[in-house]
Amino acid sequence: MYSIRRKAFEKRIVDLCVRSKIWAFPQKRLDQLILLKSIVLTLNDQEYTEKMINQKLQLWLESVGIHVDYVSLRRRLVDEGFLCRDTRGTHYQVQNPDWVQPIFEADVDNGITRGRVLFFARIK
Repeated sequence: MYSIRRKAFEKRIVDLCVRSKIWAFPQKRLDQLILLKSIVLTLNDQEYTEKMINQKLQLWLESVGIHVDYVSLRRRLVDEGFLCRDTRGTHYQVQNPDWVQPIFEADVDNGITRGRVLFFARIK
């Protein structure tokens, strides 16, 4: 089982978003989880319309320089449990899936703000 602390999380975001210049969603499971977690750290705990969440995802993708389809990314966030969707599929809300908790230590949630995620993703 993984146990990711804030410094390792920040370093991996920089590696993924800046140094590796990935064009597709990463293949490694840990890298996938780090990217998904970094996205939800940029979101508030509120209800989003589909249009709002799409805009947030597009902004995140532009900010970090990853070339992935935002619709596929939104679907992956829902499938992995980072976002929940209402029964009509029109509204979304951030959730922290129980199975992810052991992977990320508390300092990831408590020590990283939305601005820090994007800042570390843009470091050159």
